[in-house]
Amino acid sequence: MKMPAGAVTEVTIRPVAACDIDAVRAVLIATWHATYDGTLGSAKVDEVTASWHSHDALARQAEARDAVFLLAEDAGGGVLGCGFTRLLGAGRLDLGQLYVLPRAQGRRIGTRLLGRLLGAFPQAKSVRLEVEPRNTRAIAFYRRAGFEVVGAGSDCCGRGSGLAHVVMEKPL
Repeated sequence: MKMPAGAVTEVTIRPVAACDIDAVRAVLIATWHATYDGTLGSAKVDEVTASWHSHDALARQAEARDAVFLLAEDAGGGVLGCGFTRLLGAGRLDLGQLYVLPRAQGRRIGTRLLGRLLGAFPQAKSVRLEVEPRNTRAIAFYRRAGFEVVGAGSDCCGRGSGLAHVVMEKPL
């Protein structure tokens, strides 16, 4: 079978371990700055990443029950992206994170991470996520993956951020 143009063949997807937290954090911070500095401003991105992507917050994710925290790494062990999902009540997944470094985007790493995250909970009936409305690239990615916009809000992730978001959902 011929590989699609731009596909990454030497990428490993595996659970995040305690020793990976700093590398995952660096990916999240770099990705957030590349994506949101132009719309939210660097200071707001610093504020959000200091809280949401702190070492302690990520360590809690790695240890969370009813959750999966994965990373994608290249053949040299460099972290290219990560994703986190957790199972909520009523068979619904919350896709809390799916980020790929800008230099690695467009090579199906996000698609592979998403597939592994959703496949980790075969009992789930749907998956929901929140995304900043000006992040049109992410919204387009999720639409291609079968998600639809089902709502909107003004406090992304319910963390007192004051960040606007759209809610997207997909039946499984």
